Amino acid sequence: MATFAEIANTPLEVDLGGKKLKVRRLPLDVLFGKAEAAVVSKQLQRIHEMADTLVGDDKASFLAKAMVDSIPSGTKLQEMTDSYLRSKDGVKLLLTEALRKDQPNIEREIDLSSLILEDPEKVTSIIKFLVQDREKKALPLAESPAASPA
Repeated sequence: MATFAEIANTPLEVDLGGKKLKVRRLPLDVLFGKAEAAVVSKQLQRIHEMADTLVGDDKASFLAKAMVDSIPSGTKLQEMTDSYLRSKDGVKLLLTEALRKDQPNIEREIDLSSLILEDPEKVTSIIKFLVQDREKKALPLAESPAASPA
């Protein structure tokens, strides 16, 4: 049974990078929607980088085939999204989204990438709060976000 705090999504106050900040749990659709978008965007970026080395018909043919064959969907997208969420970039996305409601300019206020590397234990505890009671259904966590590949 959900507690009142879970229903109201009361923020948890944390000390990050020497600042008192408020973190809120994210709805699963927001969490996975943004992560899936990041995965697809990264794949599109790779396709375009490879296409930039080609010209004319070769480029057009490569792009047409790559857009069909290389954009993940279904199980492949889910696997890539799970992997992304356990990476440094994924952890940064989780933190940014969880902090943004109460600190709209969070990306200008604190360097989350450095913080992930400098204080992985604190970041891991915050991530566990964000996905608490959802881990078995949604996000198996790595030992430490800093240990995951970027």
